[in-house]
Amino acid sequence: MHALKKQLQYIRNTLKQGIDPHHLALTCILPVLIGLIPVWGVSSLLLTFLALRFKLNLVLIQLLSWLMTPLQLVAMYFFFQKGNEMMGEQAKPIDFAMLQAIWQTGWLHTLHFIYQMHVYAFLLWLVSASIAGLLFYPILKFIFIQLKKP
Repeated sequence: MHALKKQLQYIRNTLKQGIDPHHLALTCILPVLIGLIPVWGVSSLLLTFLALRFKLNLVLIQLLSWLMTPLQLVAMYFFFQKGNEMMGEQAKPIDFAMLQAIWQTGWLHTLHFIYQMHVYAFLLWLVSASIAGLLFYPILKFIFIQLKKP
């Protein structure tokens, strides 16, 4: 048990080394929110840019982003379904038979359908991530301020 506490303290000190609570909270909240973006392959590039731009812990951001990948797959399905419903589109179950039926209507129609689903999903994610960020950032910042106290 003592060895585990020692390792956790080492990790805690490493993560906090030279990072104020504001940057540490951003380092933790950004990959969780951006890691759920319903556009495949965008999160790593966007998070790398943000980490370099705001001098955040790039390794921790990428680690959290990679850990979010399984949740991103689940979230993409949710955002596609709910995004269509919220925009007034008829709820279409996303399955292989539906994709085959759309493909048979022509490739331009298929591209339009996929584009439309991505736009609706992205808009829903944008609203959801903004609200979640505004709620959870202050909480994380408060927690890290408390952890930094001696």
